[in-house]
Order: sequence, then C-alpha cells, then structure tokens
Amino acid sequence: MIRRSKKFGIISLTLVLAMSMSLLAGCGKKTNDSANDAGNQTDEVTESGMVSDTPIKFTMLYADNASYPYKSDWIIWDKIKEATNVEFEIQSVPDSDYTTKKQIIFNSGDIPDIVTKTAALPEDAQSGILLPISDYLDKLPNMKKYLDENGFDADMDNLVQEDGKFYTLPTKCKDTRIQLHSWLIREDIFEKNNIAIPTTLDEVYEAGKKLKEIYPDSKPIINRFGSGNILSVIAPGFGTQAGWNLGNSGYVYDEESDKWVFAPTSDNYKEMLTYMNKLYTEGILDPEFTTLESATYEQLVTQSETFIMIDWVGNQNRYNLEGQKTDPDFNVQPFFPVKGADGDYAVPSAAKFEQSWVIPASVKDEPYFNTLLRFIDWCYTEEAAEILTFGVEGETFEKGTDGKLSYIDISKDISKEFGLGNNSLSVRVHKDFNYAFNGEEISNLFDEIDKAGAVKAPEPGIRLSGDEIEEVKLYSTALTDYINVMTESLIYGKESFSDWDKFVTEYQNKGSDKLGEIYNTAWTRQNTK
Repeated sequence: MIRRSKKFGIISLTLVLAMSMSLLAGCGKKTNDSANDAGNQTDEVTESGMVSDTPIKFTMLYADNASYPYKSDWIIWDKIKEATNVEFEIQSVPDSDYTTKKQIIFNSGDIPDIVTKTAALPEDAQSGILLPISDYLDKLPNMKKYLDENGFDADMDNLVQEDGKFYTLPTKCKDTRIQLHSWLIREDIFEKNNIAIPTTLDEVYEAGKKLKEIYPDSKPIINRFGSGNILSVIAPGFGTQAGWNLGNSGYVYDEESDKWVFAPTSDNYKEMLTYMNKLYTEGILDPEFTTLESATYEQLVTQSETFIMIDWVGNQNRYNLEGQKTDPDFNVQPFFPVKGADGDYAVPSAAKFEQSWVIPASVKDEPYFNTLLRFIDWCYTEEAAEILTFGVEGETFEKGTDGKLSYIDISKDISKEFGLGNNSLSVRVHKDFNYAFNGEEISNLFDEIDKAGAVKAPEPGIRLSGDEIEEVKLYSTALTDYINVMTESLIYGKESFSDWDKFVTEYQNKGSDKLGEIYNTAWTRQNTK
C-alpha cells in the first residue's frame, strides 16, 4: 500500500488567459428569478421530501461533447425535474472551447451555480472563488455515505488543497476501481494459431514475435493517440510511470523511500524503454505507433492487420460489428492485464471517478444555497444513479427478475439520444452499468481484475504553495519536452542507451534536481502538518 499523508492535493499549473470579456454574455446566476425565490428553503429537510417543495432553477456551465451534443429535450431533464423539482438554465460550451471559456468566466467572478467537467486548480482554490465542499459535509450526508462505503478515501485525499480542504465534487463515480484503458486482443487469431493469451509482458513479446512470423505483413501491436497512450499502459508493468500518466514533470512517488523520484532516469524506466525498443526493432510494434491516425488505426483493426491493441474496453463492440462483415469469426476482446517481471500489472492506475464539478464560493450567500446543496447530495443517491445512468423504466431500461437493470435497446446511443451517462451530468454511475453495456462476461472480468487489485489508486498528490507553483513553471515545460523527445528517440533507436549518463546530465541541466527539491520539500511539509 502507498503510504499517504493525512490529506493530499493535486499539482496543477495556472492557465493565464487575457481575452475579451464580451464572451461572458449569458453566464453567471440569474437574479429576480421567481422560481428561485419560491424554492428558497433553508430547512435541512423539505416537507415533500424532494430537493425543493417548489420548482427551482439552477444555472449550469455545461461541457458539450461533440459525440452527444446537448439537447434541451433529453428525457433526463424531465426525469430530474420529476424527482427533485429542479430545472437548469444551461450555458452549453463545446468541449473544444471549454477550458478557454471557463477561465474567462472564472476571471469574471460571475460563475454559474454548477460548473461541470472541472477540477479545482490550486490557484482557483487559493483565490477564494470556489466553494470548499469539505466545509459542508454535514449537509451532504448521501454523498459522504456513498464515498465512505465505497472506498474513496485515497481518491478524496488527492483532491485536498494546501489549506487542508477540498473544492472538487467527484462525478461519474464508480463503486469499483475500473480501468477501461487497457489491452484488447484478437481472440480468434490466438485460438486459430494455438497461441496462449499472454499473462506477462514477456509473453506479449513472444506472442507478437510468433504472429509476425505467421503474418509477415502484419503489425502485431498497434497504437494510436501518440506514444503517451501505449506508454501509460506498459510502464506500470515495469514499476514506473510514463506517457499520459507521467505527471509532475517526470516525478513519481516511491513508497519505499517515501520520496518523489525522477522516473526518466530510473532503472525501471530504462528497462521499459529497452523493451519498447525491442518490440519496435523486431517489427512487432507498428513503426507508426507515435503518429498513426485514428481512422487508419481502426481500419487496421477491422481488416485483420493487427492483433494486440492498447485501447478502451467497449470499443471491441464496434470493431466486431465491422470485422464480422467480412470474417464471421472476427472477435476482439479485452483480457486480464499482463504482469511485468516483478509482478506489477501493466495497466494504468485509475481514480474511482472520471469527472468532477466545482461550485462558486458566491453561492453560499444566495438564499437558495441549502437547496443547491440538497440537489448535489441527491445526485449521490441510488435514485439519482438509476435516473442518470438508465433513465426511464419501460422506455430506456428494464429490470430483470434478478433485479439487474439493462437497456431496452443497446444499439441506441444512450448519451446521444437520452443524455444518459454523459460526462457532464452523470454523478454516480449505477452498479449495473458495466453488466448492461458490456455484458456478463466482461462484467465478470472487471470483477476479477478488481479482486486481484490489478488497478491501483492514482499516486498521491503534492500540495504546492503559490510560490512553489510559480517556481515549477520555470522548469516544467522544457523538462517535459525533453522527456518526450528522449523517450521516443530511444525507442526508435535514434539515440543509444550507451549514452544514458549523458541524458541524465541533460535532465539535471534542465532542472530535474531543482524540481525534486521543490516536490520533496512540499511533501515533507504536508506530512508533518
């Protein structure tokens, strides 16, 4: 187990934007809203037992996903209103513009009641513009109960800021620690050629080597979305972090020493790069693994030109539908994460929540503040989980004789058509979702992975002061860029492992040692408070 301080926070760098305030039209809270005036209960419990005895409307900054564009007539809105008496005035912003627009709104101070798809940055928490959620846990009993009973301690610790409080509401919460970002395999090809499903990274190499011999024109292992994708999955098998999961300018937490160490110069990282170089050099790994476009990737999968993928569980349904048009035996499936030489699983860590909300501090002075807290608390109930995940019984889902919920028509896009399970609205994912969406076999696989403890909690966070955040910025960009360049260069063989000491020196020249001092000083401070 990772040894943790009593409370942790997250490192993040300030996003500084200077843009026209004309973009702010339409944001913020409404004034003189008769519905809000009617719904301003201050009692802890309403007479009706609903969030509000009378209709009330909250404002929401909504991150709009292009895959399921916002619709004002989604059935989810009516169902929420029916259960809670709550409606929303939505300010919808495309995901592609969300970070920019959100920062402008934050800078204005006129922030909607609920800001979706947002985690509290240290600078925003320190500025006082966000509500410290931890100060109001006595008013959020359902949220507290759900998080306590489902093992969210480590995840919530990572949300705590330097002042010992947390300002982020975890959303899209899951009862178990599930990592959808993992391995997919052409199960039918392995069976056809009597190749065992790999259980270790060495066996992945051996399987890939054999497949290359059988299918010389194939690319046994492929990857898209850049090297960060595959490295974030492979690295944990070597007891380190890389790619998308290598935060903190390359620093990772070492439990044994209780220190933060620079991963890119470690023996573990070097072993990972050596393994990746072997895959590349022997033609097992697609030579375009850093640049392959998504459309081309999916063509390679469905046209049987590859057999092992770093992907997301759920995508196999789409691949199988397409692949079976030409090959009835085509069968892509997830499999249990493989282990490295020391028994570490090659699968990224995962928080028990995927998204988050923040609330502006200004709402505490509004007459509807307690009602807003009641709504937030309702979002963590079993009722809310059913509504936000499955929708309306008899219309979008049905209940089996065993009590499990399932979608009536799984071919429909539940987010696009109904607004269900989407990143901005889903707060607590219903426990039956994986069973309903992926089927019993994959649902059982997730249970086995969870029982084995294969998917770890994310590393603890470091609570930096404002001055420390600014100092980190002096080094982080150049250092991170150099990490990325050298990582790919060593895999491609453009640089030699015999020059490793030279690379270590260059990392130091770019500030790796200085960052280590900053991080470990902050770590010691937060563990002695």
